[in-house]
Amino acid sequence: MPLEGTEGAFLPCTFWLASVLARIGEVNEAEQMLDKVDVAFGQLGVYPEEADPRTGAALGNIPLVFSHSKHMKAVMDDAKAKCGTRSKLFV
Repeated sequence: MPLEGTEGAFLPCTFWLASVLARIGEVNEAEQMLDKVDVAFGQLGVYPEEADPRTGAALGNIPLVFSHSKHMKAVMDDAKAKCGTRSKLFV
C-alpha cells in the first residue's frame, strides 16, 4: 500500500552531485548548483533533509546534520578544484 503524500528531493544528493561536478572539473556548474541551494536555504545556514521540487519548501528533518556535512564536502571539493589541488585530505 503506498503512503499518502509526496516525497521531496533528498538534499544530500544535490551536494553529492555538486562534489562530483567539481571533481571532474565542472566547477562553474557545481558552483551554480551550490548557489541555488544557498539562495533557497542558506540564509539561516540551516539545511533540511528534503526540498519540495515544485515549491522549493523545506521538508523532513530540519536541520539535518547529514545535509550539512555533504554541503561542506561539496564546498571543499569545489575549492580544491579551483586551486587544482588533488589532496586526499578530505576524501
